[in-house]
Parts: sequence; structure tokens; C-alpha cells
Amino acid sequence: MLISNAGRIGIFDVEGNLGLIPWTVAIPSSDDIGVVQTNPVEQAYLPPIALRDLHPTWTGGFVGVEDGMPLGHGSLVRFIR
Repeated sequence: MLISNAGRIGIFDVEGNLGLIPWTVAIPSSDDIGVVQTNPVEQAYLPPIALRDLHPTWTGGFVGVEDGMPLGHGSLVRFIR
């Protein structure tokens, strides 16, 4: 089971233990989910992507909807494992 709380995503296993997904971060809007962004060339962090919705796919990835202005562009994003 996936849950969202204060910008972070967690997953419960069958025994009820919660593990936080490491690529999510808290952001100012507690209704949104923050996704870590990095610049691998400069080895620096960029501002997180604010998602208003996130759904797991049957292939093991995720599909999300980026928040609209002023936090994002309202884009559909796909995360692949």
C-alpha cells in the first residue's frame, strides 16, 4: 500500500512496516509530493518537482501529474525503474 504524507511517499509491507521512498522529499505544499531532482554533471541538487498525484503502474514504475503554476508546469511525468 502506498501512502502520501507531508510531501513524502511511503509504502507498507505485508507486516505493516512503513518504509519511505528515498526519492521523495517534503515540500512547502503539504498536499503535493516532492520528487528529488539532481544535476549529475554539476553533482548538485535542483528544486524538487511538485507532483499533485502519483500512481504506480503494472510495470513497476510510476505515472505522476506535476502541479500547476506557480510550483510546476502541469505536465504528465513517468518514472521508470
